[in-house]
Amino acid sequence: MTLKIEGECAGQEVTISTLNTYGNPARQASILIRSENTTIFEEKTDDDGKAVFVFEQAGDYTVFANKQFYTQNSKTITISKCAPGETTSSENNLGTGDEGTRNLCESIDCDDSNPCTTEYCVAETGHCSYGNQENGTQCGATAACMEGICTEPEPETDPTGIGRCFGQEKEEVINVQWF
Repeated sequence: MTLKIEGECAGQEVTISTLNTYGNPARQASILIRSENTTIFEEKTDDDGKAVFVFEQAGDYTVFANKQFYTQNSKTITISKCAPGETTSSENNLGTGDEGTRNLCESIDCDDSNPCTTEYCVAETGHCSYGNQENGTQCGATAACMEGICTEPEPETDPTGIGRCFGQEKEEVINVQWF
């Protein structure tokens, strides 16, 4: 897989493009960007094999690209303070696994079965890394993630103190006459 980075300036859009070995867009490739062991961005590429980010600060970042049947790999990029209108770009071939790149994650499953965490294996070390999904991310029909835990909303409180009938329609009363 080829990873192309367009625009490496702080405060400007940075487009990360992924191409397969045939030069076609690598759709739905996972892009993970980390700085000092902290996940900054995590997104999948669109149908054009692209994901767009804006880095607020200059510095060194590691870009991980992963797609099924390709070796996960990474590239360190430097986001610079650029003059207005200045742009930069670079290209990096990430390989398909048969080009001498050793993937230490081949047999490792990092899935913790928690819909409120993100997990991935770092190809160079073979170690799993985890982070929390953004608070409010839906994780069930009515549940949402909160600090890495799938949480159901609190039940409605009964302001009347009546109890079990709160929120339910009252039964219709039918007048019955006896003959």
